[in-house]
Amino acid sequence: MIYTKTKLDTITDVPNIQVGHFTYKDINHNTGITLLKLNNHNLFQNKLQAATYTYNGFGKSIGFMQINELNTLESDIVLTNTFNVGKLANALVERTLENNEDIGLTTSTFNSVVLECNDSNLNDIRRVILTKEHLDIAYNNVTTTFELGSVGAGAGMVCFGYKGGIGSASTNINIDDNVYTLGVLVNTNFGSQSDFIYSNSNIITEDKGSINIILATNAPLTPNDLRRIAKRAFLAQAQLGSYCGNGSGDIALAFSTTNIHSHYKQNQKPYIQPLHENDISKFFKATVIITKRAILKSLLYANTTTHKTKTIKSINEYKEVVKCIKLEY
Repeated sequence: MIYTKTKLDTITDVPNIQVGHFTYKDINHNTGITLLKLNNHNLFQNKLQAATYTYNGFGKSIGFMQINELNTLESDIVLTNTFNVGKLANALVERTLENNEDIGLTTSTFNSVVLECNDSNLNDIRRVILTKEHLDIAYNNVTTTFELGSVGAGAGMVCFGYKGGIGSASTNINIDDNVYTLGVLVNTNFGSQSDFIYSNSNIITEDKGSINIILATNAPLTPNDLRRIAKRAFLAQAQLGSYCGNGSGDIALAFSTTNIHSHYKQNQKPYIQPLHENDISKFFKATVIITKRAILKSLLYANTTTHKTKTIKSINEYKEVVKCIKLEY
């Protein structure tokens, strides 16, 4: 078999990855932080091969320009709401400066990576309440067995008119005598209920919002391979009925934990031979399958959420919809 099930069916099945949340909920707020921590001794000094792809660019994420230019990731990845991007990017800078005394003095500066979705449907976003201390809590909460749904950066998200949020999935890919893992984490905040493939709703609304898609693998893929994989993730949205409307920020970041790129020339290690391009289609198919499953899991794990007078219901309150959903493995 080309594809086999993983232990957790989350992005943390890829070795050396953990996820942590900080969730902020009160009468005015449903928001938070989701942190993808890469268990590298020092990520600035030992960078990962990476690439990004933006399907529709109605977004305010930070860090993509340098990744696209240098094809490397040197930061843990933070997901949050739109207006908190700047504060949390600065928080990442502070943490990195504490562990790298030469940054900005005898060596280059640091590229923090923060992705965002607009949670203003269920959050007083103008208050910009998240801080470095909240990010520290997310770091303290990292684990391989993390929560899905209405948690962390997903606390205030709406997907296809239902409560959205954090979803994740993974698969093993068998190529020749090697087994590689491909995982995905999503924050879902897009789509119209009338367009959702599993819904027969007559409520006509615009397809707008955003999705953050993070893909990780331990396969020795090149940055070009990773960019091509990132592109395919949006086919999962299309399969579920989204057309990525004008006001939607649909962005993906893909990276490999293999072939470390040292910041210092003298420490660079030989690269592992990349996979042959004839095998890349196996990753294309897997990307669509697990991204679709992660989006659906973000819905199935989310809870009904109220903000003042507005309530967004969990999809689980619509039994006629849930019974039609099948998680493809």
